[in-house]
Amino acid sequence: MSGLVGDAWHLSPPVQEAVTANAVHGKTVPTAEPGKRGRRLKYCSTACKSKAARNKVKADAVRSVEGVRAEVLRCAEASVDAARVFLDAVAADPVAAYEEFRRQHGR
Repeated sequence: MSGLVGDAWHLSPPVQEAVTANAVHGKTVPTAEPGKRGRRLKYCSTACKSKAARNKVKADAVRSVEGVRAEVLRCAEASVDAARVFLDAVAADPVAAYEEFRRQHGR
């Protein structure tokens, strides 16, 4: 043999240092040992994974509140636009505007 003594063939190579950063606080995440299968780690611990989940829930809540706010404002603007159109019609011909309103709303 070429200089190997005894059972030296079963020694595993040294574990590589992590090259990825933790998604929560930027610390390095340990890489899998050579020969192991599975996904790469995204977090360095379960505490970091839990913190990321809590941050995601908070961010989703903020986005949903912003979405609701935007929808309410859009509806309010549409209502203001409809009111302006109606008031312009009333200013032009009040009787025709009243009849159109009754026809559309059935009152």
